[in-house]
Amino acid sequence: MFKKLLIFGVVAIISLTSINVAAEAEESGQMFPDVGKEHWARSVIESAVSKGYVSGYPDGKFRPNQDVARSEFVKMLAVALKLQPEGLSQPWYQSYDNALRKAGILEDDDFHFLNYDAPITRLELIRLSVKALDTAHIDKEEIELVRLATETGLLRGLDGDLRLSSHTSRAEAAAFIERLLALRSGNGLPVDAAAHAKAKGLKADPWGRVIRTTNLPKNATEYPYILEGIPNAMYEMGYNKKFFPNGLGETSRQFHERLKSYKRENIDKWLPNAEQWLNMAVNVDYRTIDERWVKEMGDLGNYFARRDAIDSFYTRYAEKVRKEKIRIIGNVRLEPSIIVNDDLYRTFIRAKVEFKIVDAKNPKDVFFMSFQPKEGFEIGRWYRGYADIELGNMVTLPDTLTDMRVGHVYSTFFWNYDFNIKE
Repeated sequence: MFKKLLIFGVVAIISLTSINVAAEAEESGQMFPDVGKEHWARSVIESAVSKGYVSGYPDGKFRPNQDVARSEFVKMLAVALKLQPEGLSQPWYQSYDNALRKAGILEDDDFHFLNYDAPITRLELIRLSVKALDTAHIDKEEIELVRLATETGLLRGLDGDLRLSSHTSRAEAAAFIERLLALRSGNGLPVDAAAHAKAKGLKADPWGRVIRTTNLPKNATEYPYILEGIPNAMYEMGYNKKFFPNGLGETSRQFHERLKSYKRENIDKWLPNAEQWLNMAVNVDYRTIDERWVKEMGDLGNYFARRDAIDSFYTRYAEKVRKEKIRIIGNVRLEPSIIVNDDLYRTFIRAKVEFKIVDAKNPKDVFFMSFQPKEGFEIGRWYRGYADIELGNMVTLPDTLTDMRVGHVYSTFFWNYDFNIKE
């Protein structure tokens, strides 16, 4: 009885506090007590709240300076665009995510990791917002999206600095969406001349991704360029002595400079197949794995081996998945600018890897890989980070990297990796 009275009292105090905060704000003509009359974003916050795509917190505050998570911005944008939520409602943002994907506004590469709890960066926000501005922008390269954001007045710099890698506050997100809605309604916006000039001066890599020139990683000289959308942690992850006892034979910069055929027109031919093999390796389900999975994995991998022997490897693994009720979900994306050779001139490409073991009798041995850490992994936990994946050159002539493949046995996430990356 005492506990019930205590809980009731606490709830009552919280409720009265929230009512008092709201009353004080109303008396002062403010919608939120922490968004005063002089706050730079007061009008856009009130407009955003009135349109229903963002709201305050139960304590009556808006928290304008708090970082916006990817999940929060996904919902804000989908609701602001009046998109119909699609499919699953769990996790809470999934139906809004599905709606943006259906509209062509969102895809995996728009976020560094698919960690929706992490803060969204200004660059990620730009990618989504400019595509939402006009469907004609959906297939444009990243540097074009940034320039369009400044040309239209959607993006304004901070003292001329675009700060593309910075996080976005709730107030900034509301202001961004308000400008987006104004443009979609046919209204013009003032252009920030300094921001526009900065955007025009940006340089891009062969895939149209913005190159970063400030706040560089400690080992920036080892790479052909540093990307705005990739944090320093991905560049600064070293090569462990166990699997790279003699270090590297060739850094990424040296690899790019020596092998002239390592260019987009060739990479785009083989990289999707390598990514598909890796993604099939981190998305297995004992309820659905079958002979089609076995055949496709065999087709995608390195074919310098007897096909019957390769298929037997996959068949045995599929049987193991069914027997031990293994379920893994994940996502792997290769980064073509980060590629090295070890001292034996074996080629490794760095990948963004995220996975969760949903079910397994033995979580220490669940992957189709020749080597797995002895400590294994926890069931139900998301692991996110970077790994170096060994590739095989399918062409015998030197400097003709037109068909790189993952190896059926030797390509693994666990030669050199760090799965404790925090965003």
